[in-house]
Order: sequence, then C-alpha cells, then structure tokens
Amino acid sequence: MFISHHLNLLSEDDWQQLIGKPAPSAKDMIASLDLVDQWEQTYDFALLNQVSDYLLSVTFDDQGAVSNIAMES
Repeated sequence: MFISHHLNLLSEDDWQQLIGKPAPSAKDMIASLDLVDQWEQTYDFALLNQVSDYLLSVTFDDQGAVSNIAMES
C-alpha cells in the first residue's frame, strides 16, 4: 500500500529528483527509505526528504523478526 500510494502521488519528475529514476521499482523505493524515528522495537521510515506525510512503520519482535508493518500518516 505504501509503495502504490507513492507511485500514484509523485510525478516522474519528482521521482527523478528524489532517486534518479522517473519510474522507480518497489525495490528502488524501499532502498530510498530514510529512518526518521525509533522507539523500543518500532522504526519509522519515510521517503528521502520526507516528500509525503506517510511513514512505513516496522515493528520487530524479541528475536529481531518483523512482527508488523503499517503505513501511517
């Protein structure tokens, strides 16, 4: 949902300026995430330069495995 939302939100020019490609793949977008906040075992990531208000929030369990991923605003 995070990826499809941002693919529709940003123009090809925006993507070109942000990551150097006018049409990024999902892998390109994930690679461009920037850590913006962390507490306990939850990490919030945003696209570079925080070009939108949406975050990808990832929570890890005690063994370090991903236990939850959510899109937040």
